[in-house]
Amino acid sequence: QTVESGYRANALRNERLLADLTRVLAALAAAGIPAMPLKGSLLLEDNVYGDASLRALHDLDVLVPPEHLIPATQALQTIGYRIENRTWRHIVLHPPGAATIVSWTQDHPDNPRYLDLHSHVREEFRGASYDLTALLWQHARPRSFLGATAWTPARAALLHHLAVHASI
Repeated sequence: QTVESGYRANALRNERLLADLTRVLAALAAAGIPAMPLKGSLLLEDNVYGDASLRALHDLDVLVPPEHLIPATQALQTIGYRIENRTWRHIVLHPPGAATIVSWTQDHPDNPRYLDLHSHVREEFRGASYDLTALLWQHARPRSFLGATAWTPARAALLHHLAVHASI
């Protein structure tokens, strides 16, 4: 694979992921559920890279308040998402029509695009728990985001989350 073909594949994958995120945010907003995109999708929307195709996204992460986790899961199931897995960190969902893995060597545009639905953002460090949930919601505000409405954290909280997440 050439650098250019990898770039084109990543551009297409990001386009599909961001379209998925728009549908997810619209469904959650229609259900009256506050939703906050996390990590890479926030960076793409703000065009931090100058060219969104330079940032690889493996999956999407969305935070909802704990009391909305079950209704959010149900709202996503009504638009075709299905539960793949539940972990201590999140519920992993497949979008409608998720395929099998096409490429094991890259995040191919046709590989499944997972959604990690979080009710808490907590990292574990050798038995110590570091919970960022309150910090992320504290100064978050709803705004137009990729054609939908989403809650977005303050930049300092986003940077804090990215630094803590990357350190594990």
